[in-house]
Amino acid sequence: MLNNHGTIIYVGKSKSLDKRVRSYFNRTITDKKTRCLIDSIDNIEIRQTATEVEAFLLENKLIKRYKPQYNVNLKDGRTYPYLAISKEDFPRVYVTRNYLPDEAIYFGPFVDVGCLYESINLLQEIFKFRTTKKDLTKKRYERPCLNYAINRCTAPCAGKVDKLQYAKQIKQLTLFLQGKKSNLIKQLKSDMEVCAQELKFELAAQYRDKIKALLSLNKGKKVIKRAQANNGDVSIDVQAGLYELQTLFCLDKLPNIIEGIDISNTSGRESVGSVVHFRKGYPYSSNYRHYKIKTVVGANDYASIYEIVLRKYGRIKREGGKFPDILLIDGGLGQLANAQFALNKIGSVPSFLISLAKREELIYTSGRQEPIRLPADSVALRILQSVRDEAHRFAQRYHKYLRDNKSLKIP
Repeated sequence: MLNNHGTIIYVGKSKSLDKRVRSYFNRTITDKKTRCLIDSIDNIEIRQTATEVEAFLLENKLIKRYKPQYNVNLKDGRTYPYLAISKEDFPRVYVTRNYLPDEAIYFGPFVDVGCLYESINLLQEIFKFRTTKKDLTKKRYERPCLNYAINRCTAPCAGKVDKLQYAKQIKQLTLFLQGKKSNLIKQLKSDMEVCAQELKFELAAQYRDKIKALLSLNKGKKVIKRAQANNGDVSIDVQAGLYELQTLFCLDKLPNIIEGIDISNTSGRESVGSVVHFRKGYPYSSNYRHYKIKTVVGANDYASIYEIVLRKYGRIKREGGKFPDILLIDGGLGQLANAQFALNKIGSVPSFLISLAKREELIYTSGRQEPIRLPADSVALRILQSVRDEAHRFAQRYHKYLRDNKSLKIP
């Protein structure tokens, strides 16, 4: 809400903005502060978010930025909390509202601090990390705390675990918080099998119990309520990310439409491709498309990318449709080059073409040999990763569908 000078005087949120705004103009309002607010309103601006969590975070950001006269909460410098893992030899896990990148690795922010503490308690049962503030650089404590006695910590404070083993615990926790639970479970199963082969049955049982606990989180009632973007990662300011992409690639306008392409097959069999569509940073599934690869024999991602780009965007050009502002290919220079060959054959199209390689998360662009490496916390990178990962998920789902259908057919 703004006054006649264009100054923001109040920021609010609601699932039903129509009802919320109407409520301010109810003649029965007697609260003096609210009456003063209403008398000062000259204009109302609306910003729509995709989720309730994002509404909380946007409200928090706007109140801190503009300090509106009629907002009381969130003007005191407090913000939503993060889960932090300290950068020490034996890292501790804790909750903080201060974001200091040199001191810790952060996950969040979280809108429900109570749920955050509950989640830390649950995760400590599985990963057995320390939460106390003991300074382990000065001395080792002779007796471990109660958490060690109840099997919730491996007690680095008392020298019960070495630095290498404790680092492994923290790495497992980090994988989980990054949303890589399937990778973590695969790693734990491998460790369990190695221990069993070496007749270390007690240690193998510990890995087994950890796997069971992680799998139970799918069904469990205690799950981390993280402030999420569409890909399940930490919350991001999507608009800021789009501006970052516009600046990074020197685009004429904001890249509101981004499409992503990926290929999936098993040793060249049932090869398929996917095209996913994002609008203003969010998936728009009604414009998703999947394709059976028709012209390629065997596992050849390069040629498959060429086919999909030619079929999808050749049709758009013939029908006078709208091209994306950014076309993202899952892969490196090879995939990018073949997508460019297909676009060249189609003719000039108003898409900015890039590819995003896994692991290193390097961005390649046409006409440039050196890749672009964005910081891990870059909002622009998060958006591109969301598109890439969604294209991968959608391609794999269609590939699995075809593979399962084929296996059910009677020869």
